[in-house]
Amino acid sequence: MWATPAEVPRSEIPFRLLGPLELVDDNGRRCLLPGRQQAAMSALLIRANRVASIDQLVDAIWEETPPPTARAQVQFCMHTLRRALDDLRMPARIVTQPPGYRLDVHEDHLDSHCFERHVENARALTRARRAEEAVDAFRRGLGLWRGAALDGAGRALRDQVLWLDRMRGEALEQSIELELGLGQHREVVGRLRVLLAADPLAEGFRHHLMLALYRSGMKGEALDVYRDGCALMAEQLGLDPGEKLRRLQEAILADDPALFPAEESAPRPVAFLTHLFADRPLRQLPADLPDFTGRTDLAADLSGLLANDGNDGNDGDGDRAYGCGDAWPGGRAVPRIVNITGMAGVGKSAFAVHLAHRLSDAFPDGQLYVDLGGVPSPGPGAALAQILTGFGYDAAALPGVSASAALYRSLLADRKVLVLLDGAEDEKEVAPLLPGSASCTVLVTSRRRLTGLPGARFVPVEPFTEDEATSLLARMAGRARVEREPGEAAALADLTSGLPLALRIVGARLRARPHWPLATMVRSLEDEHRRLDALTHGELAVRDRLLSVHAGLDAEEARLLRRLGALGGRRLPRWTAAAVLDGGWQHADDLLERLAETGLLDTSAAGPGHFRWTDLVRVFATERLRGEEPEAEPAALRRALQGWQSLAERASRLPRGGGPAGPGTPGASEGEEAWRVPDEYAVGIVADPVQWLDAEQDTLHATLARARSLGLASQCATLIATLTPLTPYHPCPTA
Repeated sequence: MWATPAEVPRSEIPFRLLGPLELVDDNGRRCLLPGRQQAAMSALLIRANRVASIDQLVDAIWEETPPPTARAQVQFCMHTLRRALDDLRMPARIVTQPPGYRLDVHEDHLDSHCFERHVENARALTRARRAEEAVDAFRRGLGLWRGAALDGAGRALRDQVLWLDRMRGEALEQSIELELGLGQHREVVGRLRVLLAADPLAEGFRHHLMLALYRSGMKGEALDVYRDGCALMAEQLGLDPGEKLRRLQEAILADDPALFPAEESAPRPVAFLTHLFADRPLRQLPADLPDFTGRTDLAADLSGLLANDGNDGNDGDGDRAYGCGDAWPGGRAVPRIVNITGMAGVGKSAFAVHLAHRLSDAFPDGQLYVDLGGVPSPGPGAALAQILTGFGYDAAALPGVSASAALYRSLLADRKVLVLLDGAEDEKEVAPLLPGSASCTVLVTSRRRLTGLPGARFVPVEPFTEDEATSLLARMAGRARVEREPGEAAALADLTSGLPLALRIVGARLRARPHWPLATMVRSLEDEHRRLDALTHGELAVRDRLLSVHAGLDAEEARLLRRLGALGGRRLPRWTAAAVLDGGWQHADDLLERLAETGLLDTSAAGPGHFRWTDLVRVFATERLRGEEPEAEPAALRRALQGWQSLAERASRLPRGGGPAGPGTPGASEGEEAWRVPDEYAVGIVADPVQWLDAEQDTLHATLARARSLGLASQCATLIATLTPLTPYHPCPTA
């Protein structure tokens, strides 16, 4: 007899391996562990209720290059994890048991165990010929997955959970095979396209897709899928398709009746059910925020620009108004495209939806909306299917991407339709979703400028001003509370960096605690070590939004972001990128520009030779540095101090040049060459050293404070002594 696993919703499972590691407390809040603790917890969860030896934990944390103190650091890591589990009231405990440690946790509290039981139950139901119940059991188990098991972990950990990924693939195949047997071939076509796109060499998915397409009356497409598979396997593996695929192709060519379930003897044609705007145009926009705040002038200007014929009077002078290049040319068959850009959490989507609602009367033939970040598969195919399904087309019967895009353009031709594409990653994702008619307008939100979209206008969305931030707080938490504590409201605007997402979290937390004065919230945010923890409410979390950006960085970009977290201040010299990396000037500068494209920092508005970032991004970067690369923090700070020392010496007309540092250079031991700012930057400060120091004052104060806290007091004192003669009009940073 088959077992019936307990029904535990994913939201109530506290320990999650089926995707990036997640710990969820009893309030539903996701908890982030620093890098080493995360690796250690992953190793314990893989061996839940069994002993993980210290050697296994060392391998999980450091893989092939453990430090001499690794075993001692594992002991400290276990102590820290125990405290974290207690603080979060997680239903598990770490027990010391030679030769290592054991995590005691109930099986229902670990998603991988729940998945295994669902799959075992589904297979037992299959053997009992209870196909519909088996499909439901498979779906419950597969619904626990959020990505590859321990996605983002190191290779040593990922290798230990590859069996879970394989089990997931087998469960998917078995579930779809059951659905095909139940005559649900049309229902599985879209899912199979997504699965095959993710794993093009999976012959099982290719076999099921060919069969589902053939049963849905799409014989030609079924054979195309086979031909694509042949070409792919020959190119990548040098092999022919397996016998099972070849037999299926032969059966399809012969129209073998055995390809259909017993109750079906022939393919049923699939009808296109489109209404082609017949009676009621599509109105797909999400609801506008009832407390939408700010952006008043920007929304008014864009509404006026987009509601008319598109001629904004721009005379082609480049970046005047909200774009670049000439005005949208009237009469040409090109849609108007506005690319709304900004950092994560700045409110791009909210502004785009608000703007779209303001424009709705100007587009009577409909407003279409696609959340590209929420489309279940990468690439434009799934987004096109979503749009065309809204017009009444059967998703299972849609042609390929090119034909679907042509159909979409035909539907919108010569009609006044507004299209909102939210959360685009790149131009390739957007291009097939652009209408072909000048009567249409497209709003695209993205973190970076999509400069490859022809004729697009770029609209940067900035963090709120203090007035906008306090206005939003007043709407959410109550105007009377904000007016009673105007100083605290201004402090909250500053502590949240004016980021609308962070302000909404603060407003929601204050609304949930009407007895709190604003000063209580200010105190909870003033501690930088806990600021990102405090900026969480329900499903809203600033850290999660920043993590989603961080996940898209390559290794070098992520390392630069981390190491910049060693420094203080909101406006930093560009040379500090090369200093914290201890690398080449040009390469570091290129990495800065790449980070700027993600919205994590701004290299364009901070003045020559500088960049800006918000306190929240800086706090996040520091958190990543101390969690993943703590030993790099003092070294990065030391090189930055040496860089400022070299500038101060040049400004004071002290000995300069590229040789070994003199005795005054901070952090330079005997025989060591201190890090120096490249001459091409340093020469620019000599003309007006006081103005230079005035511009660096806040950053120097913050960085010196950090350096002193890490034991670099003597280096700080040396730098301050060199700077003091340059500060006749304002106080020098003090030791």
